[in-house]
Amino acid sequence: MHPSSSSGVHRWSRVQVRDLLRFVLRRLREERLPEVAGSLTFSTVLAVVPVLTIAFAIFTTFPLFTTFRESLETYFVQTLMPKGIANTILDYLSQFSAKASRLSAMGAIVLIVTAVFMFGTVDRTLNRIWRVRTARPFAQRMIVYWAVMTLAPLLIGASMSFAGEILPLTRGLSRGLPVLRTVITLLYR
Repeated sequence: MHPSSSSGVHRWSRVQVRDLLRFVLRRLREERLPEVAGSLTFSTVLAVVPVLTIAFAIFTTFPLFTTFRESLETYFVQTLMPKGIANTILDYLSQFSAKASRLSAMGAIVLIVTAVFMFGTVDRTLNRIWRVRTARPFAQRMIVYWAVMTLAPLLIGASMSFAGEILPLTRGLSRGLPVLRTVITLLYR
């Protein structure tokens, strides 16, 4: 199913479009994608809670990360959370992370294991959707999960802090270059 080419422009024939739609519909049925999408959404939301708890616990424990935490909260409020309930959610996350920073060793282990299981569920589901025959080795999966739980929040916080410092400096520069202004506006809304 490759689009035919005439004068450098790719055009799809009706037969090719029909075949593509049949293929898509067949895969939707075979993989039960609407059900899997709902399940994956639920699992991802459940996985985000322990990850955010770990991230906010790290940010709460080390004063060095105060700016990162503030940047991360601002990012969540501006892009991910509904405006009407953002402050309520942040209050609960702050309470949750304050308690998480005082977790016992057993509580921390349970929290991390919960996050790993949720990541495992998401990973297996995506592997099934994409028909991956052999999953990554256990050690590699654990390294990826660890990176997502610890490094991703730190990198997001660092990038938000960096953007907050750099953006004001680029205001004057972007006036003369409309393309640069557009890129900066799109990246740092």
